[in-house]
Amino acid sequence: MLAVNGRGKFDRSGRLAAVSYRMPYIQLKDRQFPLRVGETTVGTSGADIAVDGPVALGVQAKLQVASDQSVVIRRASSEAVVRVNGVQLGVEPHPLIHGDKVDVAGTELLYGDDRKGGQTQYITGASVAGLAEAYMPGARPVATTGGRLVSLVDGREYTVGPTGLTLGRDAGCDVVVASPEVSRRHAELAAG
Repeated sequence: MLAVNGRGKFDRSGRLAAVSYRMPYIQLKDRQFPLRVGETTVGTSGADIAVDGPVALGVQAKLQVASDQSVVIRRASSEAVVRVNGVQLGVEPHPLIHGDKVDVAGTELLYGDDRKGGQTQYITGASVAGLAEAYMPGARPVATTGGRLVSLVDGREYTVGPTGLTLGRDAGCDVVVASPEVSRRHAELAAG
């Protein structure tokens, strides 16, 4: 691996090498690519992060990391088709948050930020009821909601499919909750 222009570690082919840091990253399958301050490109050819697809597509997306580690994504050209959480990007840059799913050239990438993931806290099974009562005094069971979960933070709606939903801090969960009080794979909701 070679260090190039202080932007990160690149392999001999000139592409970003997968390494692990406590910073924003893009995950492609089982590899994590750190995002450094500046621009990182994603595409099928000529990109810092290469995805499968027709070579003619070239660079499809540009990720811009600011000095405060915030990240925005934008299309590399007006013809590029890039989706964030299933919604196609328009002309304006779109901010990414921990757990966003990005589709470039038909390949799903996960955006994560280890600083938002926090650390896992271990508790005993016996203390779960006490913790639940502390956070939700007087809570009572309710009827099913029709197979969906709605975030009160950002208004996102998650459908509980036949395989259910996973909730947690990990960017690979269906519903990502960036809180130190939530474990990496905190809960699973089963359909039915």
